[in-house]
Amino acid sequence: MAIDVQQERALIAGCIQGNKDSWQDFIGRYSSLVYYIVRKILYSRHCDMAREEIDDLHNDIFLSIIANNGKKLRQYEGKNGCTVSSWVRVIAVRSTIDYLRKKRAARLLAEDETTRAVEQQSASPCSPLQSLEDGERKQLLRDAIADLPEKDQLFLKLFYYKETPPQEIAALLHSSTSAVYSRANYLREKLRGALKKTSKKTVSRSSI
Repeated sequence: MAIDVQQERALIAGCIQGNKDSWQDFIGRYSSLVYYIVRKILYSRHCDMAREEIDDLHNDIFLSIIANNGKKLRQYEGKNGCTVSSWVRVIAVRSTIDYLRKKRAARLLAEDETTRAVEQQSASPCSPLQSLEDGERKQLLRDAIADLPEKDQLFLKLFYYKETPPQEIAALLHSSTSAVYSRANYLREKLRGALKKTSKKTVSRSSI
């Protein structure tokens, strides 16, 4: 049954007052709507996102609604026939678009730094990286990193670029510190191998 205006206002009032049952009811009523909006925008923009990331975005949208002592909830007025579901829809749309913009900007900003950090770890005196021009080497490394799954790209960003302590990465990944070091070594060797193969192909083409 559709919720009427008075029920909506009572529900929001309960959420603002900190009533846990009201807040759980609010999430239960509009959770499916938020998921629908997020997935619709991702589809329209041809964006792939892991289920875990979608869940996090969904949760962040609800957190933004209740944050700062329910600041957004207090701003809802329901004018011109605007229902709570319509209002939540607008918040979900704006939040998802903002998230994608920030994610893209962060990825572009981190790309060069991540490449540089991994490159420093991958390069060695006998490495095939030494036989390539600096600009070409960076581009090859960018391509190799871009070919990795998104989770591995995030790991590289945390471990090499942000220099996040392995203990914190382990907590984020629900893993052990030793597994973090093993993952870092594995990815470094994987990139080294990819670069080695690419450099051989480059040398072969140049000798033709």
